Amino acid sequence: MTDRACAPVVLFTGPPAAGKSTLATALLPTMQGRWPVETLDGDEVRLWLSDGLGSSRADRDRNIARIARVACLLARNGVAVLVAVVAPYAAARALARALATSQAIPFFEVFVSAPLAVLTQRDPKGMYRRAWRRAAWRCQRPRARPAGRPWVPRSCVLRPGEGRSHILQAPPFAQAGPAWLRPCDEPAW
Repeated sequence: MTDRACAPVVLFTGPPAAGKSTLATALLPTMQGRWPVETLDGDEVRLWLSDGLGSSRADRDRNIARIARVACLLARNGVAVLVAVVAPYAAARALARALATSQAIPFFEVFVSAPLAVLTQRDPKGMYRRAWRRAAWRCQRPRARPAGRPWVPRSCVLRPGEGRSHILQAPPFAQAGPAWLRPCDEPAW
């Protein structure tokens, strides 16, 4: 493996409309100064990589596995990857982490949250509105919250620039130190 393999994968996860893509976009300039960067947004990926998958647990897990494989392929080749997906199940997120760490790819999970009232107000796709009209509230399924190191920002109180600062100062990133932010062509002393 070469030094180009050191690009990280950052997985932003949380409920729909929590601000995952917004925070990933806010982190983009910081990362672009160090590596080429790709963003894998769950909505966009569903159109071209996971078209035809539904919202069953098996389909959601398959979608996350596909995204993780693409993210690791890019990261192995020196491209930092910002992934913004709902990923409600801990097992699928653990698979993504295991896939990355088995290849010595730095992997960071950021859980983005906001109160239900804020999510409902944002509701860019109208899914909360539709869910309220139906008796079955699919978005309120029990969520396997990330355990351990992931940081949990309250995206409703942060502007994107503040979110970027909080992410970079959060324990998973701060503990990794500046090494995870070094360009891949610099030696790791």
